[in-house]
Amino acid sequence: MGWDRTAAQRIDSLLRATRLNDLDLLMQSGLDERMNAISATLRILDPAAYLIGCGPYNCGLFRLSRERTVVGRESWATESSGAGRVDIVLRDGITLGPREVSRRHLMIEARPCGAESVHFLADLGSTCGTYLNGIRVPPGESGQPLADLDVVSLGPSQVNVFAFAIIPCA
Repeated sequence: MGWDRTAAQRIDSLLRATRLNDLDLLMQSGLDERMNAISATLRILDPAAYLIGCGPYNCGLFRLSRERTVVGRESWATESSGAGRVDIVLRDGITLGPREVSRRHLMIEARPCGAESVHFLADLGSTCGTYLNGIRVPPGESGQPLADLDVVSLGPSQVNVFAFAIIPCA
């Protein structure tokens, strides 16, 4: 229990400190500065459907350019590897292990509808669930249709959150 307990305490201290430092950096910029940066980014995106990661483990822009996009995570050291292809990989863990994101958590499927596509969200049997606008998506169904600016959460905590956005043609 000697070295591993000391190492665990040190790592836990770093984990907590980095989360607080990240929040502090976010809050140092003002609302107008953050809104301007987000707006500038949205203006330069190509017309398409996107998942916009808004959480600390998924922040970024993910263009939905495939017919099917799977969101999940890689295996951790305590798990066997391999669970199938994942297109958008999240790093959901604060204690060197998974928390709410399953290895193959959800899928977004683009289905043709005239000249456009309609996107559908399906839970792939995840452990902690997929939520659309705060309501749990039943696993195994053919999918819930997504609308512009819907909120998708992997797990109930609202930590791994995406905004679904459709950037229109100018």
